[in-house]
Amino acid sequence: MSEQGPGRAPADSLGRGSLVNLAGAGASAASTLLVVVLTARILSPADAGRVFALTSAFLIAAAVLRGGTATGVVLFVSRAADPTGAVARRIGRRGVRPVLLASTTVAVLGAIGSAPLGAALGVSTATVLVLVASLPAAAVLDTVLAVSRGHHDMVPTVAVDRIGRPVLQLALAGLVALDPGVTGMVAAWCVPYVVAAAAAWTITPALHDRHADQAAGPPEEAREFRGFVVARGAAAVIQICFARLDIVLVAALAGPREAAIYTAATRFVTVCQLVQQAVATAGEPALARTIARGELDVALSIYRTTTVWLLSLLWPVLLIAAAVAPEWLAVFGPAYRDGVGVVLVLTAAMLVATGVGMVETVLNMAGRSATLVLNNVGALVTMVGLDLALVPTLGALGAALGWAAAIVVKNVVPLVQLRATLPGLPFSRSWVLGAALDLGLLVALPVLGGLTLGAPGRWTGLALGVALLLPSYVMRRSDLRLDRLFLRAPMLSGPAREARC
Repeated sequence: MSEQGPGRAPADSLGRGSLVNLAGAGASAASTLLVVVLTARILSPADAGRVFALTSAFLIAAAVLRGGTATGVVLFVSRAADPTGAVARRIGRRGVRPVLLASTTVAVLGAIGSAPLGAALGVSTATVLVLVASLPAAAVLDTVLAVSRGHHDMVPTVAVDRIGRPVLQLALAGLVALDPGVTGMVAAWCVPYVVAAAAAWTITPALHDRHADQAAGPPEEAREFRGFVVARGAAAVIQICFARLDIVLVAALAGPREAAIYTAATRFVTVCQLVQQAVATAGEPALARTIARGELDVALSIYRTTTVWLLSLLWPVLLIAAAVAPEWLAVFGPAYRDGVGVVLVLTAAMLVATGVGMVETVLNMAGRSATLVLNNVGALVTMVGLDLALVPTLGALGAALGWAAAIVVKNVVPLVQLRATLPGLPFSRSWVLGAALDLGLLVALPVLGGLTLGAPGRWTGLALGVALLLPSYVMRRSDLRLDRLFLRAPMLSGPAREARC
């Protein structure tokens, strides 16, 4: 595919979109991590565990109410010719209205039953009221921002949801530190969603312009949108359950203290998932267009390039996090050192997940959302089954084993299925080079140093590997395709050679 071919526009915008999203992911990861640290430091492990469990249940509820509307809005807006903005207005409202209605209904019912619900959860009525009052905003936020993402504009999502909301959470958590309590910390987590939703609504005129075109659109569009949203909604709910349900299960089966340890020990996974989400969010419109046009070689090239980006960015984080787990866990408090086993188990699983790239996004943009739902159901059943069997005896480590198994299932199975859609797998020569650099410098050197000189040799080998990694990336930036991320070099440079390298 030449640079003048039809695949150029989405491909050239991918690096810019990914870079913007990565900047937002970095800010979000740092702020979110600091909120978790503050929560762990100012509250007892038991109270911190209650906060983590409650906020996890809150995010699961928001995902259930939102369903697949955000991804549906991105897909239907991005693939339409929309010079007047009429499609964006129509699709955006079609996605937002049912979410607002459902979430507001649930919030009202929750407020009515706040007293008995608080008693059942072991928290105050005020805590429950804070949660339910913030729920509609959390549910609708991503769907509102999806309108701009459908037009390849990542800035509103990054500014509002990746930077603004987490930074406000951190600021409010700092204020709560002056008078620590479960209710205050829950408010610090939840209230910023209200502010973010208001900001997102304000900067998305397509959703509140009363004088805009109100055409209903073709009937088949409405049916297709509903079908996609239902299928994707199930997948979205399962995704959030992967990230949060195990925290709730650990709190219920092993107590809030174990839930706090598990939450702290899995924060590095959340950081990695934010980076994955940043690249996947930028890649969705490009993949949707290229696959819809039948440009499968171009889609494969985009997939392979983003996979190398994820490997190059995240494998070092994962390997270093595993190597120094006791040290960074101590930042949360002495009790959290018990989470070292959790870190090691999930590091292995995340190496697999990041190594296959945004495989689920590719499958989803190829229109195989129903297949994706079945995959995720199988992985979720695996996780919950292992949690129920292992958490009562192993606590946080049992939950880590369950989550790790689910991560492997939900990434390897779609990788096999993708062979029927794309003309290849994500493993290119660039992938092999990146993996060799990371494993050689961050695993082989420390192991060799440890075998020869003991603990000092291991630390020396790790320090040497870290020092050599960045220069190695710079020297081989073209081979690793990093120039396309940071220097905005053309994404495509030749037909079959680039798509199949």
